[in-house]
Amino acid sequence: MYGAYPHLGLLGKDLELLAHYPDGRSVTLLLVPDFRYGFNQSYVFSDPLFAPAGTRLELIAHYDNSPENWGNPNDPPKDVKAPIDERLLVYIDYYTAHRIYVPPAEPTKEDNVEEASTSPFSPQVAQGDSQERAQLPKLKP
Repeated sequence: MYGAYPHLGLLGKDLELLAHYPDGRSVTLLLVPDFRYGFNQSYVFSDPLFAPAGTRLELIAHYDNSPENWGNPNDPPKDVKAPIDERLLVYIDYYTAHRIYVPPAEPTKEDNVEEASTSPFSPQVAQGDSQERAQLPKLKP
Protein backbone atom coordinates (compact mmCIF):
# COMPACT_ATOMS: atom_id res chain seq x y z
CA MET A 1 0.00 0.00 0.00
CA TYR A 2 1.34 3.40 -0.82
CA GLY A 3 -1.48 5.78 0.04
CA ALA A 4 -5.06 6.38 1.13
CA TYR A 5 -7.88 8.74 0.26
CA PRO A 6 -10.42 8.86 3.10
CA HIS A 7 -13.76 10.57 2.70
CA LEU A 8 -16.21 11.73 5.34
CA GLY A 9 -19.28 13.87 4.95
CA LEU A 10 -19.96 17.32 6.42
CA LEU A 11 -20.33 16.04 9.97
CA GLY A 12 -16.96 14.26 10.02
CA LYS A 13 -14.82 15.15 13.03
CA ASP A 14 -11.81 12.79 12.92
CA LEU A 15 -10.69 9.51 11.45
CA GLU A 16 -8.07 6.82 11.88
CA LEU A 17 -6.99 4.08 9.47
CA LEU A 18 -5.41 1.01 11.10
CA ALA A 19 -3.80 -2.14 9.75
CA HIS A 20 -4.21 -5.30 11.83
CA TYR A 21 -1.51 -7.74 10.78
CA PRO A 22 -1.84 -11.54 11.01
CA ASP A 23 0.95 -11.64 13.66
CA GLY A 24 -1.22 -9.58 16.04
CA ARG A 25 0.39 -6.17 15.49
CA SER A 26 -1.82 -3.14 14.87
CA VAL A 27 -0.40 -0.05 13.19
CA THR A 28 -2.02 3.34 12.63
CA LEU A 29 -1.55 4.13 8.95
CA LEU A 30 -3.33 7.47 8.94
CA LEU A 31 -4.64 9.77 11.67
CA VAL A 32 -6.63 12.91 10.88
CA PRO A 33 -7.52 14.37 14.30
CA ASP A 34 -9.29 17.49 12.97
CA PHE A 35 -11.08 16.47 9.81
CA ARG A 36 -12.54 19.22 7.63
CA TYR A 37 -14.85 18.36 4.75
CA GLY A 38 -13.34 20.97 2.45
CA PHE A 39 -9.95 19.32 2.85
CA ASN A 40 -10.77 15.78 1.68
CA GLN A 41 -7.46 14.76 0.19
CA SER A 42 -5.24 11.88 -0.76
CA TYR A 43 -2.40 10.92 1.57
CA VAL A 44 0.79 9.23 0.37
CA PHE A 45 2.70 7.11 2.89
CA SER A 46 6.37 8.04 3.31
CA ASP A 47 7.29 4.42 2.51
CA PRO A 48 5.20 1.69 0.85
CA LEU A 49 3.67 -0.68 3.40
CA PHE A 50 3.66 -4.42 2.95
CA ALA A 51 0.36 -6.08 3.83
CA PRO A 52 0.65 -9.87 3.89
CA ALA A 53 -2.36 -12.09 3.31
CA GLY A 54 -4.70 -11.89 6.28
CA THR A 55 -4.04 -8.20 7.00
CA ARG A 56 -7.26 -6.43 7.96
CA LEU A 57 -7.83 -2.69 7.53
CA GLU A 58 -10.06 -0.80 9.95
CA LEU A 59 -11.39 2.72 9.45
CA ILE A 60 -12.68 4.53 12.54
CA ALA A 61 -14.40 7.92 12.40
CA HIS A 62 -16.31 10.19 14.71
CA TYR A 63 -18.99 12.68 13.77
CA ASP A 64 -20.13 15.97 15.28
CA ASN A 65 -23.85 16.58 14.76
CA SER A 66 -23.98 19.46 17.23
CA PRO A 67 -24.79 23.13 16.56
CA GLU A 68 -21.14 23.91 17.47
CA ASN A 69 -19.91 22.09 14.33
CA TRP A 70 -19.36 24.88 11.78
CA GLY A 71 -19.76 22.31 8.98
CA ASN A 72 -23.17 21.06 10.13
CA PRO A 73 -25.62 21.90 7.32
CA ASN A 74 -28.64 21.24 9.56
CA ASP A 75 -29.84 24.08 11.78
CA PRO A 76 -31.12 22.79 14.11
CA PRO A 77 -29.30 19.43 13.92
CA LYS A 78 -31.42 16.51 12.71
CA ASP A 79 -31.22 12.74 12.97
CA VAL A 80 -28.65 11.50 10.48
CA LYS A 81 -28.82 8.28 8.49
CA ALA A 82 -25.99 6.74 6.49
CA PRO A 83 -25.43 6.70 3.55
CA ILE A 84 -28.08 9.31 2.71
CA ASP A 85 -26.96 12.05 5.12
CA GLU A 86 -23.42 10.92 5.91
CA ARG A 87 -20.77 8.61 4.58
CA LEU A 88 -17.46 7.04 5.45
CA LEU A 89 -15.14 5.38 2.98
CA VAL A 90 -11.48 5.10 2.10
CA TYR A 91 -9.78 4.36 -1.20
CA ILE A 92 -6.49 2.50 -0.79
CA ASP A 93 -3.67 2.99 -3.28
CA TYR A 94 -1.84 -0.30 -3.69
CA TYR A 95 -0.15 -2.62 -6.10
CA THR A 96 0.31 -6.35 -5.96
CA ALA A 97 3.59 -8.21 -5.98
CA HIS A 98 2.41 -10.19 -9.01
CA ARG A 99 0.82 -9.07 -12.20
CA ILE A 100 -2.57 -10.37 -13.10
CA TYR A 101 -2.86 -11.71 -16.63
CA VAL A 102 -6.28 -11.90 -18.23
CA PRO A 103 -6.04 -13.68 -21.58
CA PRO A 104 -7.83 -11.94 -24.42
CA ALA A 105 -10.92 -13.44 -25.97
CA GLU A 106 -10.41 -15.28 -29.23
CA PRO A 107 -10.78 -12.80 -32.09
CA THR A 108 -13.93 -13.00 -34.13
CA LYS A 109 -14.65 -11.97 -37.72
CA GLU A 110 -16.21 -8.78 -36.33
CA ASP A 111 -12.88 -7.83 -34.71
CA ASN A 112 -11.28 -7.55 -38.17
CA VAL A 113 -8.04 -9.00 -36.84
CA GLU A 114 -5.72 -10.54 -39.40
CA GLU A 115 -3.11 -12.07 -37.10
CA ALA A 116 -4.09 -12.69 -33.48
CA SER A 117 -0.53 -13.65 -32.43
CA THR A 118 0.73 -10.10 -33.06
CA SER A 119 -1.29 -8.74 -30.15
CA PRO A 120 0.85 -7.45 -27.25
CA PHE A 121 -1.51 -9.42 -25.01
CA SER A 122 -1.06 -12.71 -26.78
CA PRO A 123 -0.14 -15.81 -24.75
CA GLN A 124 3.33 -15.76 -26.30
CA VAL A 125 4.08 -12.42 -24.63
CA ALA A 126 2.49 -13.51 -21.36
CA GLN A 127 4.81 -16.51 -21.08
CA GLY A 128 7.75 -14.14 -20.53
CA ASP A 129 5.89 -12.52 -17.65
CA SER A 130 7.72 -14.62 -15.02
CA GLN A 131 11.01 -12.93 -15.95
CA GLU A 132 9.43 -9.48 -15.73
CA ARG A 133 7.83 -10.39 -12.40
CA ALA A 134 11.26 -11.11 -10.91
CA GLN A 135 12.23 -7.50 -11.64
CA LEU A 136 9.34 -5.96 -9.70
CA PRO A 137 10.35 -4.04 -6.56
CA LYS A 138 10.47 -5.98 -3.32
CA LEU A 139 8.57 -4.42 -0.43
CA LYS A 140 9.80 -4.63 3.13
CA PRO A 141 7.30 -5.81 5.76
